[in-house]
Amino acid sequence: MSSSLPLYHPLAEKSPGEQPRRAPSKCNRSRLAVIVLAIVAVVYFLFLNSPCAIGRTYPRRGWHSRAHWTSPPSFDPDTAQLSFALTRSTPEIPDALTVAFFAPDIAVDAMGRVMRVGRHDMKTLQRFARRAVGLEQGSHSKPGAVRSQWRIQQERTDYPIDRLRVVSDLGVRDVSVYGFEPDATSELEEPVDGLTHLPRAVRNIFGALEEARRDFRSGFEDADMVNRVTKRVVELHVDVRADEV
Repeated sequence: MSSSLPLYHPLAEKSPGEQPRRAPSKCNRSRLAVIVLAIVAVVYFLFLNSPCAIGRTYPRRGWHSRAHWTSPPSFDPDTAQLSFALTRSTPEIPDALTVAFFAPDIAVDAMGRVMRVGRHDMKTLQRFARRAVGLEQGSHSKPGAVRSQWRIQQERTDYPIDRLRVVSDLGVRDVSVYGFEPDATSELEEPVDGLTHLPRAVRNIFGALEEARRDFRSGFEDADMVNRVTKRVVELHVDVRADEV
Protein backbone atom coordinates (compact mmCIF):
# COMPACT_ATOMS: atom_id res chain seq x y z
CA MET A 1 0.00 0.00 0.00
CA SER A 2 1.53 3.28 -1.09
CA SER A 3 1.70 6.21 1.26
CA SER A 4 0.70 9.73 0.30
CA LEU A 5 3.13 11.26 2.78
CA PRO A 6 6.25 12.94 1.29
CA LEU A 7 9.49 11.05 1.58
CA TYR A 8 11.84 12.31 4.27
CA HIS A 9 15.31 13.37 3.16
CA PRO A 10 17.81 14.33 5.89
CA LEU A 11 19.64 16.85 3.66
CA ALA A 12 16.44 18.71 2.96
CA GLU A 13 16.01 19.67 6.57
CA LYS A 14 17.48 23.04 7.52
CA SER A 15 19.12 23.55 10.83
CA PRO A 16 17.64 26.16 13.13
CA GLY A 17 18.72 29.69 12.30
CA GLU A 18 20.19 28.77 8.89
CA GLN A 19 20.01 31.64 6.40
CA PRO A 20 19.16 31.07 2.73
CA ARG A 21 22.06 31.34 0.29
CA ARG A 22 22.50 34.70 -1.38
CA ALA A 23 23.79 35.53 -4.83
CA PRO A 24 27.17 37.32 -4.90
CA SER A 25 26.70 41.04 -4.34
CA LYS A 26 27.75 43.70 -6.86
CA CYS A 27 30.43 44.83 -4.41
CA ASN A 28 32.01 41.36 -4.30
CA ARG A 29 31.89 41.04 -8.08
CA SER A 30 33.58 44.41 -8.50
CA ARG A 31 36.26 43.47 -5.99
CA LEU A 32 36.91 40.21 -7.85
CA ALA A 33 37.17 42.07 -11.17
CA VAL A 34 39.75 44.46 -9.70
CA ILE A 35 41.84 41.55 -8.40
CA VAL A 36 41.74 39.80 -11.79
CA LEU A 37 42.76 42.99 -13.62
CA ALA A 38 45.62 43.53 -11.17
CA ILE A 39 46.90 39.99 -11.76
CA VAL A 40 46.70 40.46 -15.54
CA ALA A 41 48.59 43.76 -15.29
CA VAL A 42 51.38 42.18 -13.22
CA VAL A 43 51.71 39.23 -15.61
CA TYR A 44 51.82 41.60 -18.61
CA PHE A 45 54.50 43.76 -16.95
CA LEU A 46 56.63 40.71 -16.16
CA PHE A 47 56.26 39.49 -19.74
CA LEU A 48 57.41 42.80 -21.23
CA ASN A 49 60.51 42.69 -19.04
CA SER A 50 61.24 39.03 -19.66
CA PRO A 51 63.71 37.62 -22.20
CA CYS A 52 60.74 36.41 -24.26
CA ALA A 53 59.76 39.99 -25.03
CA ILE A 54 63.26 41.23 -25.83
CA GLY A 55 63.40 43.02 -29.15
CA ARG A 56 59.69 42.72 -29.92
CA THR A 57 58.67 46.28 -29.11
CA TYR A 58 61.52 48.52 -28.01
CA PRO A 59 64.92 48.33 -26.31
CA ARG A 60 64.58 47.98 -22.57
CA ARG A 61 65.15 51.23 -20.75
CA GLY A 62 67.82 51.46 -18.09
CA TRP A 63 70.40 49.24 -19.80
CA HIS A 64 73.14 51.75 -18.90
CA SER A 65 72.35 51.72 -15.19
CA ARG A 66 72.16 47.91 -15.20
CA ALA A 67 75.61 47.52 -16.80
CA HIS A 68 78.60 46.65 -14.59
CA TRP A 69 81.77 48.74 -14.70
CA THR A 70 85.04 46.96 -15.37
CA SER A 71 88.66 47.95 -14.97
CA PRO A 72 89.62 50.30 -17.88
CA PRO A 73 93.27 49.15 -18.11
CA SER A 74 92.06 45.62 -18.88
CA PHE A 75 90.22 46.74 -22.02
CA ASP A 76 91.90 47.56 -25.31
CA PRO A 77 89.39 48.70 -27.98
CA ASP A 78 89.72 46.52 -31.06
CA THR A 79 88.12 47.46 -34.39
CA ALA A 80 87.60 43.77 -35.16
CA GLN A 81 85.34 43.47 -32.09
CA LEU A 82 83.42 46.71 -32.68
CA SER A 83 79.72 45.96 -33.18
CA PHE A 84 77.92 49.33 -33.29
CA ALA A 85 78.41 52.86 -32.02
CA LEU A 86 76.68 56.21 -31.71
CA THR A 87 78.54 59.51 -32.08
CA ARG A 88 77.42 63.14 -31.93
CA SER A 89 78.69 65.88 -34.21
CA THR A 90 78.63 69.62 -33.60
CA PRO A 91 80.52 72.41 -35.37
CA GLU A 92 82.97 72.42 -32.47
CA ILE A 93 83.39 68.65 -31.97
CA PRO A 94 82.77 66.21 -34.84
CA ASP A 95 82.20 62.56 -33.92
CA ALA A 96 82.07 62.95 -30.14
CA LEU A 97 81.54 59.54 -28.60
CA THR A 98 78.16 58.74 -27.09
CA VAL A 99 78.64 54.98 -26.78
CA ALA A 100 80.38 52.12 -28.55
CA PHE A 101 79.66 48.41 -28.19
CA PHE A 102 82.24 45.67 -28.61
CA ALA A 103 81.62 41.93 -28.84
CA PRO A 104 80.59 40.10 -26.87
CA ASP A 105 79.25 42.42 -24.14
CA ILE A 106 81.46 45.49 -23.64
CA ALA A 107 80.31 49.11 -23.90
CA VAL A 108 82.23 52.36 -23.51
CA ASP A 109 80.09 55.41 -22.74
CA ALA A 110 80.60 59.14 -23.26
CA MET A 111 82.58 59.42 -20.01
CA GLY A 112 84.99 56.71 -21.16
CA ARG A 113 83.68 54.20 -18.63
CA VAL A 114 84.11 50.58 -19.66
CA MET A 115 81.22 48.33 -18.68
CA ARG A 116 79.77 44.90 -19.23
CA VAL A 117 76.25 44.97 -20.63
CA GLY A 118 73.67 42.36 -19.69
CA ARG A 119 73.25 39.60 -22.27
CA HIS A 120 69.58 40.37 -22.95
CA ASP A 121 70.20 44.12 -23.10
CA MET A 122 73.07 43.63 -25.53
CA LYS A 123 70.97 41.38 -27.72
CA THR A 124 68.03 43.76 -28.02
CA LEU A 125 70.17 46.87 -28.49
CA GLN A 126 72.06 45.17 -31.29
CA ARG A 127 68.84 44.04 -32.93
CA PHE A 128 67.39 47.54 -32.95
CA ALA A 129 70.65 49.03 -34.16
CA ARG A 130 70.60 46.64 -37.12
CA ARG A 131 66.95 47.41 -37.74
CA ALA A 132 67.59 51.16 -37.80
CA VAL A 133 70.10 50.81 -40.65
CA GLY A 134 68.04 48.38 -42.70
CA LEU A 135 69.54 45.04 -41.67
CA GLU A 136 66.58 43.54 -39.80
CA GLN A 137 62.90 42.87 -40.34
CA GLY A 138 60.85 45.98 -39.60
CA SER A 139 63.41 48.33 -41.14
CA HIS A 140 62.36 51.29 -43.21
CA SER A 141 64.09 52.40 -46.39
CA LYS A 142 66.65 55.08 -45.67
CA PRO A 143 66.56 58.60 -47.14
CA GLY A 144 68.19 58.76 -50.55
CA ALA A 145 71.64 60.01 -49.69
CA VAL A 146 75.06 58.42 -49.35
CA ARG A 147 75.23 59.44 -45.70
CA SER A 148 71.53 59.09 -45.01
CA GLN A 149 70.18 61.63 -42.60
CA TRP A 150 66.77 62.09 -41.07
CA ARG A 151 66.07 65.71 -40.18
CA ILE A 152 63.78 66.57 -37.27
CA GLN A 153 61.72 69.75 -37.49
CA GLN A 154 63.38 72.24 -35.12
CA GLU A 155 63.09 75.99 -34.63
CA ARG A 156 66.87 76.43 -34.58
CA THR A 157 69.52 75.28 -37.03
CA ASP A 158 72.34 74.56 -34.58
CA TYR A 159 71.25 71.16 -33.28
CA PRO A 160 73.80 68.31 -33.26
CA ILE A 161 73.77 65.36 -35.62
CA ASP A 162 73.75 61.89 -34.04
CA ARG A 163 75.18 59.11 -36.20
CA LEU A 164 74.79 55.37 -35.72
CA ARG A 165 77.29 52.98 -37.32
CA VAL A 166 76.59 49.24 -37.38
CA VAL A 167 79.02 46.50 -38.41
CA SER A 168 77.58 43.42 -40.14
CA ASP A 169 78.50 40.63 -42.53
CA LEU A 170 77.27 42.93 -45.31
CA GLY A 171 79.67 45.67 -44.30
CA VAL A 172 79.26 48.84 -42.26
CA ARG A 173 75.92 50.64 -42.44
CA ASP A 174 75.00 53.97 -40.90
CA VAL A 175 72.12 56.34 -40.32
CA SER A 176 72.11 59.80 -38.78
CA VAL A 177 69.51 62.12 -37.28
CA TYR A 178 69.64 65.89 -37.08
CA GLY A 179 67.97 67.53 -34.07
CA PHE A 180 67.11 64.35 -32.18
CA GLU A 181 65.80 64.69 -28.63
CA PRO A 182 64.54 61.55 -26.85
CA ASP A 183 61.50 63.14 -25.20
CA ALA A 184 60.69 65.78 -27.81
CA THR A 185 59.05 65.86 -31.23
CA SER A 186 60.03 63.39 -33.93
CA GLU A 187 58.28 65.25 -36.76
CA LEU A 188 60.42 65.49 -39.88
CA GLU A 189 61.23 68.72 -41.71
CA GLU A 190 59.79 67.16 -44.86
CA PRO A 191 57.97 63.85 -45.47
CA VAL A 192 60.18 60.95 -46.57
CA ASP A 193 58.54 58.10 -48.50
CA GLY A 194 55.22 59.11 -46.98
CA LEU A 195 56.58 59.29 -43.43
CA THR A 196 56.03 62.50 -41.48
CA HIS A 197 57.83 61.35 -38.32
CA LEU A 198 61.09 59.59 -37.56
CA PRO A 199 60.67 55.81 -38.05
CA ARG A 200 60.03 54.00 -34.79
CA ALA A 201 63.06 51.71 -35.16
CA VAL A 202 65.37 54.71 -35.50
CA ARG A 203 63.70 56.66 -32.71
CA ASN A 204 63.81 53.70 -30.32
CA ILE A 205 67.49 52.87 -30.68
CA PHE A 206 68.67 56.49 -30.67
CA GLY A 207 66.60 57.13 -27.54
CA ALA A 208 68.00 54.05 -25.81
CA LEU A 209 71.63 54.80 -26.64
CA GLU A 210 71.26 58.38 -25.38
CA GLU A 211 71.33 56.92 -21.86
CA ALA A 212 75.11 56.68 -22.23
CA ARG A 213 75.38 60.49 -22.49
CA ARG A 214 72.93 61.71 -19.86
CA ASP A 215 75.50 62.17 -17.09
CA PHE A 216 78.29 63.43 -19.36
CA ARG A 217 80.45 66.17 -17.82
CA SER A 218 82.99 67.76 -20.10
CA GLY A 219 86.47 67.75 -18.62
CA PHE A 220 85.76 64.87 -16.24
CA GLU A 221 85.76 62.03 -18.77
CA ASP A 222 88.53 59.48 -19.31
CA ALA A 223 89.92 61.34 -22.32
CA ASP A 224 92.42 58.63 -23.23
CA MET A 225 89.79 55.89 -23.40
CA VAL A 226 87.30 58.13 -25.22
CA ASN A 227 89.90 59.10 -27.83
CA ARG A 228 91.01 55.52 -28.41
CA VAL A 229 87.46 54.27 -28.85
CA THR A 230 86.43 57.21 -31.04
CA LYS A 231 89.40 56.55 -33.30
CA ARG A 232 88.23 52.95 -33.81
CA VAL A 233 84.69 54.12 -34.61
CA VAL A 234 85.78 56.78 -37.10
CA GLU A 235 88.02 54.24 -38.85
CA LEU A 236 84.95 52.25 -39.89
CA HIS A 237 84.36 52.55 -43.62
CA VAL A 238 80.66 52.81 -44.43
CA ASP A 239 79.68 50.69 -47.41
CA VAL A 240 77.48 52.37 -50.01
CA ARG A 241 74.64 50.22 -51.29
CA ALA A 242 73.53 50.29 -54.90
CA ASP A 243 70.14 51.77 -53.95
CA GLU A 244 71.84 54.72 -52.23
CA VAL A 245 73.90 55.92 -55.19
